[in-house]
Amino acid sequence: MKLSAPKWSLTMSRAALMAVMLLPINAAAIDEAASADGPASERIGLKELEDFKAECLKYESDFFSYNQSGPSEVFEGTLQYKWSDVKRSYIKGVDYHRPPSCLEDGDCEVKDLEALQEWQANANQGFNEVFNFIDVNFNDMVEATNSYIDARRRYKRMQVTRREGVLLYSFCAGSRYMLEVKQQLQSAAAVVPKLEEEQRALIAEQKRQEALRQQREAERKARLEREAEQARLAELRKEQEAKRIAAETETFYANLKSQLGADDEAVVLVKSGTAGSRWYFDVDDYPSLVQLALHDVVGTGNGSSKATSQLSAYKEAITSASQPLRLSRFAYDSEQGLFNVAVKAGRFELQQGIALDPELIADAQLARETAQALEQAVKSEAGEVWVALQISDDRQLLTLRDAAIVVFDDKEPEASEVVPLMLEPLQVNISAQAVNANYRQLVAERKQERERQRQRELAAQRRHAAEYPYYAEISCEVGHGGSVSMQACLADGGDIQVTTKSGTESYGIVDVYRLEDRRGVVKIDLPAVFNIRVQNGSDADYMRSRLVVKETIGDVQVKTLSVTGSYKTMQLTSQ
Repeated sequence: MKLSAPKWSLTMSRAALMAVMLLPINAAAIDEAASADGPASERIGLKELEDFKAECLKYESDFFSYNQSGPSEVFEGTLQYKWSDVKRSYIKGVDYHRPPSCLEDGDCEVKDLEALQEWQANANQGFNEVFNFIDVNFNDMVEATNSYIDARRRYKRMQVTRREGVLLYSFCAGSRYMLEVKQQLQSAAAVVPKLEEEQRALIAEQKRQEALRQQREAERKARLEREAEQARLAELRKEQEAKRIAAETETFYANLKSQLGADDEAVVLVKSGTAGSRWYFDVDDYPSLVQLALHDVVGTGNGSSKATSQLSAYKEAITSASQPLRLSRFAYDSEQGLFNVAVKAGRFELQQGIALDPELIADAQLARETAQALEQAVKSEAGEVWVALQISDDRQLLTLRDAAIVVFDDKEPEASEVVPLMLEPLQVNISAQAVNANYRQLVAERKQERERQRQRELAAQRRHAAEYPYYAEISCEVGHGGSVSMQACLADGGDIQVTTKSGTESYGIVDVYRLEDRRGVVKIDLPAVFNIRVQNGSDADYMRSRLVVKETIGDVQVKTLSVTGSYKTMQLTSQ
């Protein structure tokens, strides 16, 4: 490394030597850089650092050739002691304040901005430390340079002290470090502003989105509040509407009941749509059914009325007998301008009559349309039949007092339609004598029917006994007499054989399943001449088969046999 005396002389000023080292920075520029504000990395040019690096590389070559492998450990240890802010790893050429990988790869994004800014701060700080070290140790470096020059002249080889070598090496290593950091900082300077701008735009967009979200949230809350208020008002209107309908419904039916005479305590009101009671006796007409229903109320068996019977008991019995109430016929007669009707109470016809609709007018076409609409309404679920039955003061007669058809409007009860019915007169004798007489007659008829049924069954039994005078009951027992299915005794090889004049028939375990009753007992009809054999199966070690033969008429027991154990057999032949 050839250095001229003027360039490295001891008489060179600090500014002049720095100007040489950081070519082409002049002395004024060095003084200006030292006094200027801001990081040194922004005050020292890249070209100057590159020029000085080239000079230092020549110097290092000479220095290391003198020491063969070079004084690396001691050299760097001394350097680290003298220049503790510079990492020894960098001095070996390894990364120091290594920039984020995205800067080297050229793909930095906004998410890397914080790491870049942190690295910028650290790199600027390191750059300033190196620059300050060179500035502080400048005079010592000049002396080291002079010693180097003198040794080169005198001995034609490198001859410097270790301290001088540390200073010179530190001088060159520092310049190399500043060059690298300067290049990295320049790359970051081109990227960071763009990322900052992107970050500002992103933050602005996030704020805009947040404001939009808050606006939407506020709108959503406002909408929910409006919907809640609307729902509350709707529910309030619904409640008010329900109350109105309930009040109008109550008023409508109160007026209807009053119109049908329900103000009289002795009037029984029956409405369609409810099923009636089921009666033990079969009757032929509605009056008989009413008398039967009243038997528990007034019947005593001696023809007198119960003194304790309340009017409510009468009304309850009559209502039960009159249900279900329904229209069995409702047909419009256009010539007469009225409806022909028939009302049924349960399965009996209560009475026939007519229905008059005051809205039907003379015009035949219009009347027909109105009649059709009314007929559909009456036959719909909204149609109701109401009948008023009057109990006489002495409780001797039940009279059909009034009737009407109601087409109820559950939305506008006041608009419901009432069509009066004019039914044929009806009277039912409900005196104790009539009720008891009806009951006795029904009891007698029931007794006669039971006797007729018994005679029919007995005749059928005799006919059957003529062909099969006997029958066999075959059962299976286990342990101390506990009954099980006959299949258990016949399992795996057992069977039942019956021999008659017609031949022999065998019953295996599958056949027995069809013949068993709920107790597991097998019943087989037998003619007058028979032979029956029962054989247990192989699984009947602890089971007992029992055979009982009885007469068909009277169930008189004729013979009993039993057998226990596997493959055991019992047999019985008629006399």
